[in-house]
Amino acid sequence: MRLSISINDGEVKRKLAKLAEDIGDFKTPLRRSGIYMERKTDQRFRSGGFGKWEKLKPSTIRRRRKGSSSILQDTGRLKQSVTSSPDIYHLTKTYLRIGTTVKYAKYHQNGTRHMPARPFLLIDEEDERKIKEIFSRWVEELVAKL
Repeated sequence: MRLSISINDGEVKRKLAKLAEDIGDFKTPLRRSGIYMERKTDQRFRSGGFGKWEKLKPSTIRRRRKGSSSILQDTGRLKQSVTSSPDIYHLTKTYLRIGTTVKYAKYHQNGTRHMPARPFLLIDEEDERKIKEIFSRWVEELVAKL
């Protein structure tokens, strides 16, 4: 008694070549990661850096247009500027850039001698895990197409 297994290696090679081609273009998971980071940055603004940003001084609140104590949100310009819009957005097969073109953003991000840093554009450990999940799911999707 014998058992024979034969493989259509032409089909296997074609599918593997297609997988190799697809796996070299990371635009899909990068785009998904960018959307995730835009949402996370919005949450960071809404939550005051997830409670980590130093509160505003009373004198700062008094100078604000509406007397708001919302950190980094006097006019909303900075928060609205963090985006993947065409003026800052750059996506290639292996690279994604999101950010802001607001000139004063760096002072809030890094702080100054008179103002504490309130980093709003960053990737923390949770973000790293989520981005790895996004890439893993993408690879699973590619393999499932075979």
